[in-house]
Amino acid sequence: MIFILYTGIGSFITRTNFTVTQWNEKLYRFQKVVGFIDDKELLEELKFVYHLDHKDIECINSIIVKDNFKNIRFQNKAFEGFRYAENYFDFTNVKGQILYFEDWDFIFRRFNEEYFLWCFLGGIADIQREIKLSEEHIERYKEIGLAQIDYLIDDLKRLNNSIEYETAILQDRKLL
Repeated sequence: MIFILYTGIGSFITRTNFTVTQWNEKLYRFQKVVGFIDDKELLEELKFVYHLDHKDIECINSIIVKDNFKNIRFQNKAFEGFRYAENYFDFTNVKGQILYFEDWDFIFRRFNEEYFLWCFLGGIADIQREIKLSEEHIERYKEIGLAQIDYLIDDLKRLNNSIEYETAILQDRKLL
């Protein structure tokens, strides 16, 4: 089987077989999941609903038949049209509810009423950072939304002089 997930953080094509309850617990603002018996049925649905041409359908098909296929993130906006990108993000490996993420960039999640932010800095050493958000960060997030998380991401990605990362170390909120 293959599925289309519709959420407040994007739409996805995946083979991950969760129940509706599991998806609701895993993804913030989960809306619905639509299952398809086979790839052909999914591709026909995409072609019909999103008016995709043969080239897009073939490209999507070439992604979903891969052995290491995790998911495709897609969106369909009025002025941008249908856009999609393969993701290597594995929903099953994240503890808690995913609130906001970009593949191989960052994951913002909630677990046991606490908030965590993981960032990938890259480089030869594959540098990663993860912090637990402070009460102040959580309050700001609730006030101004994802702008607060974008600020934290930008700050954490500074290899040197990351004020938020240094503060997290001092307050024992650093995880990675």
